[in-house]
Amino acid sequence: MTNATEFLGRVVGGFLRDKEGQFFCSECLAEHAAEHIGSGKAQARGVIDAMFKYAREGTGLFEHMPVWPCDRCAVTNPCIGFRAT
Repeated sequence: MTNATEFLGRVVGGFLRDKEGQFFCSECLAEHAAEHIGSGKAQARGVIDAMFKYAREGTGLFEHMPVWPCDRCAVTNPCIGFRAT
């Protein structure tokens, strides 16, 4: 994993932790990463896809909702959010 990938993971993970109880689609998470760190959405997409994979498997800190309205764009899509402890 490169430093840029790790940094993107921390930025998106931190955003989800700050928004505990809310769920976001991959498109909105990629837009958030691009807006806040100046990376392209394509670079962020790889990190976000990995987060969705781990959430679907039930591993890690994120919860996967297969059909859920995104709390940012309100479109019903697969979404992830921070797993409440």
